[in-house]
Amino acid sequence: MSHDASPDRVATRYLLLVGALFIVIGFVGGLLPGVGGMFVFFLPGGLLLLLVAAGVFLVERTVGEGLSRLLTQFYGASGASTPAPRAYSAIEALEARGAYTDAAEAYRSEIARTPADWEPRVRLAELLLRRLGDPAQAASLYREARDLVRDERRKVLLSLRLVEICHRHLGDRGRAVVELRRLIDTFPSSPRIAAARAELQRLLAETGP
Repeated sequence: MSHDASPDRVATRYLLLVGALFIVIGFVGGLLPGVGGMFVFFLPGGLLLLLVAAGVFLVERTVGEGLSRLLTQFYGASGASTPAPRAYSAIEALEARGAYTDAAEAYRSEIARTPADWEPRVRLAELLLRRLGDPAQAASLYREARDLVRDERRKVLLSLRLVEICHRHLGDRGRAVVELRRLIDTFPSSPRIAAARAELQRLLAETGP
């Protein structure tokens, strides 16, 4: 399995495979005389798994903005056609070898070297989420990165990712609601605020006002 496969994508593939298998078993089993009733639950079960897989895929695509997508949008917001000149290839090589602790320390050194730069904080936060199981520290880093950027679109993107971390990784809906309200109050005319308002209403419906 590739190191780049996210847990959501792995789950989606697994659900699709099992769902398709259930459908095949249900369909073929239903054609067998005298034993078709034994397979009656496989077909609807397979369809249900496919629906769940579709839901996981949509959440991963619409809510979960991973590092690569986030960085692509950030550079696009500034009009740049290529990534920032700073190279992270050595740190990425550590990650590829599975040396996640060393990679995290390298990102921390980069943060200390360039304290006004948001990017190493985002990269470290994503590493902490994907490999080191520290969503609380990742959320803190995203708050710092959000406070460092000046561009409105970047602030909104960082805030949305922070909301996702609070909700999905920390299980803290209350904090996610606070962050969404802060985002809506700060950038009421942003093109992305409609989605933020819809997410806020959904969370409030789950937790109460």
